[in-house]
Amino acid sequence: MHISLLPIDILLDIFETIYDPIQRKDSLATIAALARTCKEFKEPALDSLWKDIHGFKPLILCLPEGVRGITPQGQLTLKRPLFSEEWKIFNSYASRIRTLLIYHRPLDEIDDQAMKVLVSAPSPTLLPNLHNLQWWNECDFCLPLLQALLASTIRSLMLFRSPRAGDPSFAKSTLLASLAARCPHIEEFVCPYSRDSDEHSDSVSESVCCWSKLVSIEAGVLNARALTHLASLPSLKFLDFMSCGFINSTRFTSKLNKVSITAPSLPIRILRNVHFASCQSVVLCLDGPDLVLSDPLDIPDLIVSLSERFSLDLAKLAVEITCLGSFNLADPRLVLNSNMVIPLLSFNCLRTVDLSCFCASAIDDATIKMMAQSWPHLEQLYLGSRARWPTPPSLTFTGLIHLIRHCHHLDDIAIPFCASLIDNESKPFSKTIPNAKITHIYVLNCPIDAAIVAAVACQLHTLLPNLTSMRHHFPWDDVHPPQGLEHAVEWGRVEEFLGALVKCTKMKERQVHVLQECSSPA
Repeated sequence: MHISLLPIDILLDIFETIYDPIQRKDSLATIAALARTCKEFKEPALDSLWKDIHGFKPLILCLPEGVRGITPQGQLTLKRPLFSEEWKIFNSYASRIRTLLIYHRPLDEIDDQAMKVLVSAPSPTLLPNLHNLQWWNECDFCLPLLQALLASTIRSLMLFRSPRAGDPSFAKSTLLASLAARCPHIEEFVCPYSRDSDEHSDSVSESVCCWSKLVSIEAGVLNARALTHLASLPSLKFLDFMSCGFINSTRFTSKLNKVSITAPSLPIRILRNVHFASCQSVVLCLDGPDLVLSDPLDIPDLIVSLSERFSLDLAKLAVEITCLGSFNLADPRLVLNSNMVIPLLSFNCLRTVDLSCFCASAIDDATIKMMAQSWPHLEQLYLGSRARWPTPPSLTFTGLIHLIRHCHHLDDIAIPFCASLIDNESKPFSKTIPNAKITHIYVLNCPIDAAIVAAVACQLHTLLPNLTSMRHHFPWDDVHPPQGLEHAVEWGRVEEFLGALVKCTKMKERQVHVLQECSSPA
């Protein structure tokens, strides 16, 4: 069968395969060339070509040259209002658009006059088949254009991505309050802007209460009524919101994949009245320049609240403090101990635990053993690794062995420990199955004696045969600088030894393989 005789659906699949978001310009050029090849290709190729658009420049460039122009500032402009035939040309392409992305720069490509023409479109909506709209522009002047885009066809809506990029405004609040009426079928909604003012928060909450098919929502502050509504939605899978105070008793019965809560202070009071019957992942972010630990029991109460408000099938638990660098790292209230960890041991489905923003100097071998036995499915564990804590760790190499022995799925570890020597014939070292998944470990805050560098490398290689990298800082974390870290020289030597040991092991494996081939009968 000739390709031109294939059904439209198959042709669309072919063009979808050709499209490459990484090499977007080249792949779009290929699809455009196919659109000109033959009549049968034209419509499906154009549908694919116009499916995802950045800004309004492509639409304006499709208009006749006599209508459009370029300003002295290099912006596209329209010399006069569009007539019916020109609107037909515009709509022939606009109706194909499913996703529109608007950042600051794409709107800078058109001038005010072009914007006024677009807002005056004779059709009820500018893009009648739009499904996904991402609008990150903060300027109130551009809001009429945003209003012209809002339609009942939209399923995914992302607005004002940067919560601190602009000041609260009455115009934005008015638009936010009308979202549900304009876009009644929203399934994915992102609008962190509502954290800026009570007015914005109430406007967003008003719209949220009208959406019954939400699957994912990332908002700023939501009021109690909105949270109660979200708790009743069986479709909801992802919830990300900010809370600044008490939440009325709310129980989420839907099977959530992830919950993320941001608060400007320790959110013990936030969690006391909210329950999640089923949740796979929870991220608690403390994000406030004036965040303080007012009571020594703040952290223990936080841990207890987490253990009581989330279901036992929780797979990921993370607590983040974004302003950790402003704390006094010697403050004992930031220190985790075994009593604080115990309430979390009942979560035996955990795969990721991130408590890296707390000091783990009091976590010893016995506590780690208890954690490892309680969390056999653990894949990532981060404790006390976000800052250069002044107190040395209590954990030793034995604690690391407990982790490897009981958590066979581990592939990433960041826990401060004291590098020490142990008897290779002693338990649990001699009874532990090596972990071949781990290729690097973080050694920030890990003391090591220069005299035992080679022996430590041998122990690590026995336990982690593919380990080759000693990382002294998180690449995504700027709380502490990568230069001038203690024991960097010693751990650098350990890394050199490990590299040599891994190479030797691979050479031996190849030799064994060759010998087996030579000894096998022809």
